[in-house]
Amino acid sequence: MKSRWLTVLIMVLFLGGCSAFSFLFERLDWLVGWKLDQMYQLDEAQELIVEEGSEAMQDWFRHEAFPLWVEQLQQSRSLWREGKQQSALLNMQSVFEQGWQSFLQAVKPEVVRFALTLDAQNAEHFRQYNTEQQKDWFEYARSGEAKVENRIERLEDWFGDLDPGQEARVAQHILLYPNEYTIRIDNNRHWNERLLQASLAGDTEALSAWLDDPSQWWTEDYRQLRAFNRAAMEGLLFELLPTLSADQQEAVDDKVSDWINSLVDVMGAP
Repeated sequence: MKSRWLTVLIMVLFLGGCSAFSFLFERLDWLVGWKLDQMYQLDEAQELIVEEGSEAMQDWFRHEAFPLWVEQLQQSRSLWREGKQQSALLNMQSVFEQGWQSFLQAVKPEVVRFALTLDAQNAEHFRQYNTEQQKDWFEYARSGEAKVENRIERLEDWFGDLDPGQEARVAQHILLYPNEYTIRIDNNRHWNERLLQASLAGDTEALSAWLDDPSQWWTEDYRQLRAFNRAAMEGLLFELLPTLSADQQEAVDDKVSDWINSLVDVMGAP
C-alpha cells in the first residue's frame, strides 16, 4: 500500500526534469507492482488488482491531475519571475498539498480494494519489510548534524550549492527534536499496524476514513514533531530567500520549468 510512495514516485521522479520521467511513467503499472510485491509478496490475483489500479491511476494523472498541476506550477513560476518569492513557494506548497489530497481521493477505491485482499502472510511480510527499511528511512534523524546535512541536500536540489553563510542559517534553524528518531520509528509502526488491522478485519469504513485523513493514525508525539519541523523550515526559508544569488534564483526557475515540461510531455503522449 504505502500510497504516499506512489505519489512521491510521481512527484520526485521529475524533480530534476529528468528525461527518464516519461519512460518510467509509461511503466507505472510495473513499478507499482514491483514495489508492492517487495512490500507484501503478492499472489497472482493481487498482482492483477494492482495492475488494473495502476492503469486507472495513470489515466487520472494524465487527464485530470497533470493539467491542473501544470497550470498551478505556471502560476508559481510567474510569481517567482516577478520577484514574489514567498508567494511563489506558498503556491507551490499548495500544489503539492492539494495534489496529495486529490491523489488520495482518486486512488481510494483501488487502495481499499487491494487492502481487503491482504492476509496474515502479506501482513507478516510487510512487517519484516518495514523493519528492514526503517533505518534507511530515518537515518537522518539520528543526529543534529545528519539532519542539517539532509536539509542542505534537499535545499540544494532547488537552489543549487548553498554558500557557507546560507549553510550556517540552515544549522541555526534545523534542530533535532528530542527523541526524533524514536518518534519517527514509533509512528511508522503505529500507523502501519492500524493499516494492517483494518485490512485484515475487512474494515472498509476505517480504510476509507484513513485515506480521507491519514493524520488520524499519527501518534501525538509525531504530530508535534511535524509542527516543530514545519515551523523551523518556514522560518529558514523566510531568512534564506533574500540571500539567494541570481544563479540560485535561476535554478528554481529552471526546476519548475523542468517539471512543467515533463508533465506536458506525458500529457501529450498517446
